[in-house]
Amino acid sequence: MNTNKTSLLRGKLLAKNSVYSFIGMILPMIAGLIAIPFLINKLGEESFGLLILFWSTISYITMLDFGLNRAATKYFAQNIGMLKESENLSLLMTSIVFVLLVGILAGSVLFLGSDLLVNKIFSEDSSLKLLANNCFKLISFYSPVLLLIPTISAFLRSYQNFKWLSIVTSINGILNYVIPVFAVIWSLSLFDIIKALLIVKVLILLALIGGSANFINVSKFSTEKLNLIQNMRKLIKFGGWVSVSNFLTPLFEYSDRFIIATYLTVSAVAIYGTPLEIVLKVGMIAVAISGVIFAAISNSIEHDFVKTEKIINKGLSATTLLSYPIIITLTLFANEGLTWWVGEGISAEGALVLQIVALGVLFRCSTNLSIAYLHSVDKPEITAKTHLVEFVLYILSLVIMAKFFGLYGVAIAHSGRLILDNILMSYFAQKNSKEMNLDFIKNSKIIFMLTLTSIPAFLSISIIIKLIWWTFLAIAYLIYVYKNFKELNTLFQK
Repeated sequence: MNTNKTSLLRGKLLAKNSVYSFIGMILPMIAGLIAIPFLINKLGEESFGLLILFWSTISYITMLDFGLNRAATKYFAQNIGMLKESENLSLLMTSIVFVLLVGILAGSVLFLGSDLLVNKIFSEDSSLKLLANNCFKLISFYSPVLLLIPTISAFLRSYQNFKWLSIVTSINGILNYVIPVFAVIWSLSLFDIIKALLIVKVLILLALIGGSANFINVSKFSTEKLNLIQNMRKLIKFGGWVSVSNFLTPLFEYSDRFIIATYLTVSAVAIYGTPLEIVLKVGMIAVAISGVIFAAISNSIEHDFVKTEKIINKGLSATTLLSYPIIITLTLFANEGLTWWVGEGISAEGALVLQIVALGVLFRCSTNLSIAYLHSVDKPEITAKTHLVEFVLYILSLVIMAKFFGLYGVAIAHSGRLILDNILMSYFAQKNSKEMNLDFIKNSKIIFMLTLTSIPAFLSISIIIKLIWWTFLAIAYLIYVYKNFKELNTLFQK
């Protein structure tokens, strides 16, 4: 299929694809809002905490691609922008071979290390120990499938085919919650739940492959043009540094749960993880926008600085504008919202966890765009080296804060890492802005000012005062939108 590079950079298309991508993420979130209280009630906090660990393990393996998928997206889109689209099939085949090998390696490590992992988490007399071991081993067999999913997604993303990608992503995310619900109703075990979830992953992979067919001209493919070694070198050269960040990112995301399970209790994972299931989903806005933008600027960065500058600055503004009202609402009404959602048992401690992490999540929303930009200008080593330093500090802070301050200490360490990451990535992105006038640091300053509006959430005030403050902020927000309507209209490319 011959794709016009200019058509993939149209603002209207990018805005539409951001919406598709966001919808693909928000629908599973809604399913989770409905399903999680039911699952906690029926499974109990300990079993639900174990289910969270299984979800985390599956997500971790999916992201353990040694940077290949970010590299593949970059080069797929770059080939389109430089009118070398014919090379994409060869690149795709190389990517598939690479992730299959990585998947086999990752699965082998999990299979052989599951006994050690389970012994670290559970006491000797835990009734869930054998079940957990069997589930981890089952997940290990599906590792190649889990890694192929983001590879095919990267191919679709480079062609801006977010509509099909969002449909498949929505189904995948919704079933992630629906399957456990029906399994509980039918009195099935956690092992049956994990087995069903993994079968769904196979079907999701087949659906993504089907969606890629329109962009692949198999008749022009031959083994002589595969260029396996050449493509592998190119992917590894860029993806090598990206792999460091990709390896650490899921550890950043999920190590707090494992630290809590190790130093506190598995039940505490449910208390901590349940509010995080909600507040971290706000970051989906940034993920949706940054995924579209990375593919777009990888296409444009080599030949159009003006277009690239517009795409990035509009993306930063849109991310902050869409994320702030959700974050401030969650922060102000954390206790009331969690009590209504899952009851007082979790909201008693979970509310403050949600409020603390929410502040960090607001900063993280623009961090994704800083990282996407650094990768697009061939500076993945900056993010990798920064994340290595952050990871050492983060793990040390998690252990110390968990021991001395419990769940709240872990939440502070989590949020603090997100804020530090934003400051550093914004600085490095701004420093490497070339001839463009980019708003990375400016946007971080705006976010810092916005976090100050959440101070009343941490005070012992009545819900009436919270409602008054929220109403004041809502009015100010609407006035801003009204006064800047023309600019915002341009921003979203209406």
